[in-house]
Amino acid sequence: MKNNFHCLKEVDVLLPIHYSNEEFLIESINSLLNQTLKPNIICLLNGMDRNSNIYYENILTNLSVNKIIICPVKGIPNALNYGINYCEGKYIARQDDDDFSNPERLLKQKIFLENNNVDIVGTNINLIDKYGNIIGFREYPTSNKKCKETLAYKSCFCHPSIMVKKSFFLKNKYPLISGEDYALWLKSYRNSSYSNYPEFLYNYRIHPGQVSKTNINYLFLKESKKIINKTSDKKEKIRLIIYLILTILKCLIKRRKINFNTELS
Repeated sequence: MKNNFHCLKEVDVLLPIHYSNEEFLIESINSLLNQTLKPNIICLLNGMDRNSNIYYENILTNLSVNKIIICPVKGIPNALNYGINYCEGKYIARQDDDDFSNPERLLKQKIFLENNNVDIVGTNINLIDKYGNIIGFREYPTSNKKCKETLAYKSCFCHPSIMVKKSFFLKNKYPLISGEDYALWLKSYRNSSYSNYPEFLYNYRIHPGQVSKTNINYLFLKESKKIINKTSDKKEKIRLIIYLILTILKCLIKRRKINFNTELS
């Protein structure tokens, strides 16, 4: 295993790897190596067997990735929390092993964090197919207020598109449950500031080999109720209730998981 911790840079990128498609992984890593702002890339081999670890270490070493970490415990939240310990920069970004970033992504997010009172910044995303063709897009709220209102019925970020101040992660760890990203934003929103960069800087791949999402928590209803109850504007409260009801119906139709009991804040 190759661990070189002497190259200090401003941005670290956490990239969990779990039985990755080799072609997608290489494209993902290359998109980080070709960034205008060069990052440290921390690849987290996610509790896999020894043969798989060796296989991916060889790929990553050939791509000149310096930090290859084997997380001793399975699970994405475990891997991310473990990887934070190896981050040296002021900022920590995320990326998934089957997606890729536009060349200016990290630089634009870093400048945004430096110039705004924000702890986390995501981006708008292009939806791409297995060949890399754009098949759609998603836009996310840009203001802190809208981000936090959105949390009443869904996540306000595309998780792998985010960049975070390291100081945020020193105070807030991913909850060890499914839907760990949404759970973290709900857990920390009272003491943090959120935004999204209003450009399409991240390419999110939709393909048959993706991990099933049916067991991911798509809603944490107790937390949703708290956000709605704290909303003072009557029209806004009604809007959030309608969106929450529609999201519940969508989850029921698609058999997606709704968490009724967990309190995160």
